[in-house]
Amino acid sequence: MAKQRYGGIMFLEPDQVGLRIIDRQEKRPVTTVESGNLNVGTSMVANYAENMDAIVDNLIGFQRVLKEYQVDEVEFYGALEDLDEVTARYVADQLSVRCGLEVNWLSDNQLIARTLVAIKDQHKRQGIIEGADTFFC
Repeated sequence: MAKQRYGGIMFLEPDQVGLRIIDRQEKRPVTTVESGNLNVGTSMVANYAENMDAIVDNLIGFQRVLKEYQVDEVEFYGALEDLDEVTARYVADQLSVRCGLEVNWLSDNQLIARTLVAIKDQHKRQGIIEGADTFFC
């Protein structure tokens, strides 16, 4: 069976939910969709339980976009930064039951690595850094 052309990545952050569809052959994003801001309060702490309805509505919308692009293979990540184990399990269970999605929680270190890779990729696209691979391994 031929490898599917498009892949999807969804990411749940304390203040937003995002979707990126990637063209695997061209190795570039095809489209990016972001939710509106989620309520994080004055302390800027994730409140996934309070925002669950908005998160679910956005994820269901993202699933429609994925279907339009004929994407079957999707990775779904969430920022674990403000969650204890019990809350993370509750949120994961709710998303599984309500959307059929399994979230892969990322720790602070994994989030930092993700940010560094994004910076490296952006600099490469803009031609800012020559030899970026020597700094960002």
